[in-house]
Amino acid sequence: MSIVVDRISIKPLHPLVRVNPVNGRKNLYVGSHAQEIVGMPREIGKALLDELTAFCTQPQFVCSHAWRQHNLVIWDNCCALHRATAFDKTRYRRKMHRTTVAGTAQESLLANRPDAVTV
Repeated sequence: MSIVVDRISIKPLHPLVRVNPVNGRKNLYVGSHAQEIVGMPREIGKALLDELTAFCTQPQFVCSHAWRQHNLVIWDNCCALHRATAFDKTRYRRKMHRTTVAGTAQESLLANRPDAVTV
């Protein structure tokens, strides 16, 4: 993903390993949005990201929700790799609301580190 500002393409940078500022636990910032690792040849960085994503999406690490009417699911968007699944739009109505808790964005603090990932 790139953001274009005044005809200049800017790729957001995010740290590959994030540290939760509350509990100190580390998590990987991987998934289909991550394209390369700064400082590594593009194909090697992409291969490593693919390997890390494959590891993180093993069945023993996946939580899948079987939706029912009036369900509510909440996750920490900073450390949960999430993906929507297909559903029959002709039979069901999806109503979603996004809530963002105010605070300090981790990536703005860490984006200049050498282990950053571009998305």
